Order: sequence, then C-alpha cells, then structure tokens
Amino acid sequence: MDRALPALFAEVSYYSSSGDLEAALRLGWRIIGVGGDIHDDATLLAGHRFVGSGLLFLGNLDAAEQHLATALSIAGRVERSVTDPEADFDHHAATLVLYGHLKLRRGDFIAGWRLHSEAWHLADRIDRAFTFAFVLLHRLLSEAMTSNLVSLRRTTPIFTELCEQRDIVQWRHVGELFRHWGAMKAGETVAVAELLEIVSRHRDGTWQLQTPFFWKLAAEMLIASGEFTLAEGLLREARQLAESTEQNWVKPELYRLYAILAGHGADPSSSTPRDWL
Repeated sequence: MDRALPALFAEVSYYSSSGDLEAALRLGWRIIGVGGDIHDDATLLAGHRFVGSGLLFLGNLDAAEQHLATALSIAGRVERSVTDPEADFDHHAATLVLYGHLKLRRGDFIAGWRLHSEAWHLADRIDRAFTFAFVLLHRLLSEAMTSNLVSLRRTTPIFTELCEQRDIVQWRHVGELFRHWGAMKAGETVAVAELLEIVSRHRDGTWQLQTPFFWKLAAEMLIASGEFTLAEGLLREARQLAESTEQNWVKPELYRLYAILAGHGADPSSSTPRDWL
C-alpha cells in the first residue's frame, strides 16, 4: 500500500488539474478510506485536502469547509508532511491556503488572510517549489477576487519568477496574466496582442482547473479595451469549460461580465444586464 499511495495521489492530482472534479473526488474519498484502514494521519490529511479542494471548486462551500477543517485538525498530528525530504507536496500548506480562499469567499476576511499568511510562511519554510507555487497561485486567486491590488502586485512577481526558475510549466504564463490584470485595474492600457498571446499559450497546456477564472480576468481586460467581440468569445469559452467541469464557483464572476457586455449591447443573446444578474 505504501507504494500504491503515491500513484493514487498522482492520479487524483491529474484529474483535479484536468478539471474532472468528480473523478478527483472519488479518488479523494478512496484515499480517506485507505487512511482510515491503515490508521495513517498523513494519508487522511491528504484525502481530506483532496476532497475539500474538489468540493470548494464545485461550489459546495459547506462540505468543503468540513473537510478542510478536518484536514487542518489532522495536520497538527502529522510531522512527516513537513519534515520528510522525500515528500513532493505539503498537504498542510495546501489545506491552509485553500481554507483561506474559502473563508474569503464567505466574507471572513480576517480569518481568510490569516490562513493565507500561515500557508505562505509554511511553504516558504519547507522550500518545496510546487507547494510554494500552489500556495501563491491560490493567494493570487484570492487577491483578484477581493481586488486586493496592493497584495497582488507583491505576489505576482514572486509567483512568476518561481514558475520560470523551477520550470513549473502549467502555470508559467499565469503570473503574466495576473500582472496585466493588476496593471489594468491600476489604470494602465491593456496590451491586447500580448494578452491574447498569453491566453493562447495557456490554452495549449493541460491545466483546466481555475482556467475559467483566468479567462474571466482576460475577458475583463478585453472589455476595458473595448474589444467586446473578443471578450464575448472568451467568456463563452470560459462558460462552456465551467459547465463541462462543473466549476460552479466561477459562474457568478462570468455572469457579472456578461451583464457588462449586455450593457454595451455586445451580448449576442440580446439579454439585458438584469437578465444576467
């Protein structure tokens, strides 16, 4: 079983990153079962983290919080996830940042940013590149969703440099997307051609989780540039991906931008802003 668990962890990570959240959840539940059978807290921590993450991005915040809270309670008993140099990924740090993201989505800003800070400090201390990149990516998601532009401008270059230096290919271009979005929110002109190139490079990859939100950021920049047709096409792609992968968490963000397009008379469905809101 010790040899089977890393393969099982890799499988659930693959399904999650591909946007197949239901398959990832099934495997996460299996890992929880294995952890219970062998009485191993590290396995239980990973399983509850996997299940909590899947539920979070499916939009089931109540159930996600139960699993992430359970994972955190277990993490206090697990030393191997922090000290074992053979471990590739730290589920304690991942749980902290996911729980922080969840708290912010529920409006608990004090707890949310505290958990984000704890995740950053832990990931920095253990110095595992992918864990740190995972923590920074989810911090960027939170910073964008809460329009915390000062913090986003600090996080973006650290994340971008880490992905480039440590060859974290699936997120190599995401940092640039956040950088452009932060600049747009600060009043700078959007470089449309450069933005579309970033979108194209990310589209060529295999990472699907959170991609509807990335397209939402890009569409928002295109709307700000008056490129309504391009924005509508990207929003349509984001909506189709959100539907096919059941990433319900991002749908309100997409509908808000559709309402803005409708206000400009640029929604092909001839809907009004009120129809989307």
